[in-house]
Amino acid sequence: MSSKRVKNQRWNSEWDETKGFRYTTALCYLRENWPSANYFWVHKAYSQWLASPSSPPSKRMYKKVTGEDSAAKILKGWFEPPKYPLGSMVLVNRNQFFTIRSFIGIVIRVNAAIPSEARLHNKKYMVLPVGKPYVVLCTEYQLTKPQNPPGNTTNE
Repeated sequence: MSSKRVKNQRWNSEWDETKGFRYTTALCYLRENWPSANYFWVHKAYSQWLASPSSPPSKRMYKKVTGEDSAAKILKGWFEPPKYPLGSMVLVNRNQFFTIRSFIGIVIRVNAAIPSEARLHNKKYMVLPVGKPYVVLCTEYQLTKPQNPPGNTTNE
């Protein structure tokens, strides 16, 4: 048996759901946000994935798709631990939303959607504003911890 065939069998045996999720997330992001004229290999990888979504891609293609700069930032935003855990109180900044004012809310879901921007702090949160009957989808850079009012010495 050739060494290339052994490496391919080893790669196929290492393939799991996490790698599959990372690959498809990065591939779909690149397909939607980058013109295929610049990244012809994205179109090739996407067409191979559509033809057989259950079979793993080559190790080289996997590293190329998930290692691309913007795709790596998207994956980092999804897999890094949340800055605001479930149930924490947050302040949504008013300058991020033009239709509503700043409000205090509670995080009810972390990783509510796959990040859509390749930037720092791109994790998506679902926030329930205090006293309101609707939820708001926010990114991590739109949220801060609420400050204690002056004269209040309690620490959270």
